[in-house]
Amino acid sequence: MSQTLILARILLSVVLVLPLAGCWTYRANSDAKQTKLIKLPKRSENVALVMDADYREYAKKDRGHAIADPQTYELGESLTQLTETYFAAVFPSVLSVRDWEELDSETDVDLIVTMGVEHFDNDLDLFVLGATRQHFTIHLDAVVSTSDRVRVGTFRGQVKETREDSGMFWETSDSVEYTLGLAIQEALSRLLVALDDGIPK
Repeated sequence: MSQTLILARILLSVVLVLPLAGCWTYRANSDAKQTKLIKLPKRSENVALVMDADYREYAKKDRGHAIADPQTYELGESLTQLTETYFAAVFPSVLSVRDWEELDSETDVDLIVTMGVEHFDNDLDLFVLGATRQHFTIHLDAVVSTSDRVRVGTFRGQVKETREDSGMFWETSDSVEYTLGLAIQEALSRLLVALDDGIPK
């Protein structure tokens, strides 16, 4: 058997086995960047922040590429903590609840904000020697209503964050988690700026 044929079979085996090589789970970093928080607008309303189970436990399986390892991205815990932190930096009082049923006529709020993840995507570019470029796209939506349940509008924060790996043949999970956290924070920043622009003070 020729060396060329042997090499071709080895390469084919690597391509077929690579997707099964491992299964990775990444949890988005939830450490808020103070430099982002201090740049947020300031408002005077008291807010009820509705984050349901889908938001608080948001996770998605997404390889990002046909031959990449199976990957699960757990964003829910970071989404919950960072959303509370970012809204608290804008509004004087933030009441975090899981659903509208926790709110009644005695709840002292001016606005009710219902959060949701409209879209999350992982896109992976593979290069020679294991080098990668990874893009995370996230769209967050906030449906805002008055205290008497009159809808004011829907505001979105969307962002695409990119990380690069030089290709040393191992996963840099901290970098993945850190980049995910940055994406969430930038999406929240843009959402809150859009909300501030769209609702008269």
